[in-house]
Amino acid sequence: MTRTGDVGAYYDLLTPLLQQLWGGNFHIGLWPDRATPSEDADREGRLAETDTASDRLTDLLVEELALAPGQRLLDVGCGVGRPALRLARSTGARVTGITISSSQVRLATDHARAAGLDRLVGFQLADAAALPLPDGSYDAAWAIESLLHIPDTRRALTEIHRVLAPGGPFVISDMILRAPDPEPHAHSSVEPLETLLSLLEETGFEVTGHTGLDDHLLRSLQRLSTDLEHHRKHLADADGPATDALARILGKTIPAVGTVYGYTVITTSATRTTR
Repeated sequence: MTRTGDVGAYYDLLTPLLQQLWGGNFHIGLWPDRATPSEDADREGRLAETDTASDRLTDLLVEELALAPGQRLLDVGCGVGRPALRLARSTGARVTGITISSSQVRLATDHARAAGLDRLVGFQLADAAALPLPDGSYDAAWAIESLLHIPDTRRALTEIHRVLAPGGPFVISDMILRAPDPEPHAHSSVEPLETLLSLLEETGFEVTGHTGLDDHLLRSLQRLSTDLEHHRKHLADADGPATDALARILGKTIPAVGTVYGYTVITTSATRTTR
């Protein structure tokens, strides 16, 4: 199996568990005013709180893109589709979501149909490093916690630049390395911020800003860890490969947030030429 195939199979494995713990957003949340996520709410209340926090991040990215009705967004690493549907509902823009997880394509398509947004939003199985899309066919793109799972970041950025119209905005929201990782994750390729900024410039993007969100990463992962432990204690069939894999990731990542791992939102626009 290729590295891309490995990541696709990995997310086929994790998706059902992540939906139970994180709802429809497979990304961190923004927790306002340094508030600590509640530990006392019931499962439904905690999930609603997590959804609200992660929707805040989606809304921040939507604002950065400033899309108009009818414009086209490429969602690179679309998960099960909640961010794409939220953007389409609020802006009237059209969205193509891509993922290398076949189960995510099916779930996202079902969610779009159930929301009555399938006329605006579609999902397909595709590799970001080899996009089956025409040159200049999208007005904007975003990549929400997906670049870290792409083995060849440069090739993926080159492809995203190719399918964007000149001047089109591209927003990245992702983990970064703050220091060398002594034990890299098996299914991720997290880059230092400086490396990622250089790759963006070399592949034809003008970086217009970047904002660190390490504290929100930490609180989101702590909440996920707490909910995972609750899940394991209260469900007889909770233990399994997905639960074990997620527990390993969280056990490695949480203590290193702010030292080895960080989080950033990067705003860019596509220029006409590449180096």
